[in-house]
Amino acid sequence: MRATELLDLMNEGYPDMYLATFYDREGKPVRRPMGDGLALFIVLETLATFDPKATDEVQVTEAIRVMETAQKDLDGVLGALRKAAASV
Repeated sequence: MRATELLDLMNEGYPDMYLATFYDREGKPVRRPMGDGLALFIVLETLATFDPKATDEVQVTEAIRVMETAQKDLDGVLGALRKAAASV
């Protein structure tokens, strides 16, 4: 699996398929001065952990692991905000 194939697969699940604005057809990140920071984050994290020698199954499993780690981090931030909101 190439990086673009994995990103294209992920892009199908992103609102408005906006991930595609942050990578080119060679699988290199495209930085924009403004835009969806979460989409950029997803692309950068996926490319940072991408191993072109790995099997498709390993690539997808690793992308899931990376996104689940990000989800846990976001859940922690939300928890802190909810705690603060409850005491305001």
